[in-house]
Amino acid sequence: MRIKLLLITSFVIVTFQQFSFGQNVEVNKAIVKRYFVEVINQKNASIVDSIFDKDYQLHGLDDGSEGKGSDIIKNFLPEFFKAFPDIHYTISDIIAEKDKVVILTRANGTHKEEIFGISPNNARLNNLSEIFIFRLTNYKIVEGWRQLDLYNFFKRLRGDS
Repeated sequence: MRIKLLLITSFVIVTFQQFSFGQNVEVNKAIVKRYFVEVINQKNASIVDSIFDKDYQLHGLDDGSEGKGSDIIKNFLPEFFKAFPDIHYTISDIIAEKDKVVILTRANGTHKEEIFGISPNNARLNNLSEIFIFRLTNYKIVEGWRQLDLYNFFKRLRGDS
């Protein structure tokens, strides 16, 4: 009887730890990966609403930008894809705990159209690092923090390699 009780208690503890804040951290990681693989790399902006909450809150740590709503992503992506039609993100690291997922990415792409007031010059983004922290609730991203290597981003776009 004691062994049964111990096994049941252990199962409940492990299950509770896996579903911190009512969510499984592995599922949260998969949701964040889906954003980079399907939305960015496959250029499928039509699924943004299935990944991001309509009241999503963005915090740009690199430039102080703030934004609210999944529409900020949906409105930015066409401009981003036009400027970098071959953009591809590689996930270098992904760490999750409780309701947060931290992801380190490397971006590669060619600057083909104007973006941020910078005219295109076919400059290459090679392994440009970017860090994201996402908070998820009910299997949707509700808040995100972004840190882009702005120095190298603008340096490369201006052709200063």
